[in-house]
Amino acid sequence: ILVFILIWKSYKRILNSKLKSEKPQPPLEKAINALQLLESSNLKEQLDYKLYYSKLTEIVKNYLEEEVSLDALESTTDELINKLELLKDAGKLSLSNETINNFKGVLKTADLVKFAKSNPGNETAFSDKKVLENVLLDTKEAIPEPTQEELLKNQEYLENLKKQKKNKLLKLFFGISSG
Repeated sequence: ILVFILIWKSYKRILNSKLKSEKPQPPLEKAINALQLLESSNLKEQLDYKLYYSKLTEIVKNYLEEEVSLDALESTTDELINKLELLKDAGKLSLSNETINNFKGVLKTADLVKFAKSNPGNETAFSDKKVLENVLLDTKEAIPEPTQEELLKNQEYLENLKKQKKNKLLKLFFGISSG
């Protein structure tokens, strides 16, 4: 019995440490951090600008996919702007026209850099990064609060996910201790 109690306590300790270490970073925080890691001061050649703008737009598109459930990564600039405007018109995203236009401007600059080999300059690149940070913040504020029903479904989903992880760890732990 004492051995079982020791095994159980060590299992609980391992389980709790695993669950705490796997806590994901919120999408907005992840996107803002990624934007801040990008440096625009070392942009000298067209290839540098191309990589920089590719990464800038990828960060924001990933955020939109994750937080707004919008198919953004595979969308062209016009398709993405149209999707945002449709969500706005449907009342599912309360973005201002200014935010959408600012985002469109950066996407158009990115298209010029990536496809027409344009060099916008360090000031524009730095400015565009700031614009995208504001777009992220505005988008987060524009997302409506989830309904009580959505919150309950999400809570049930998270509880099921937690149970699955516990069961997986249990099987792993007892598979190792018995084997």
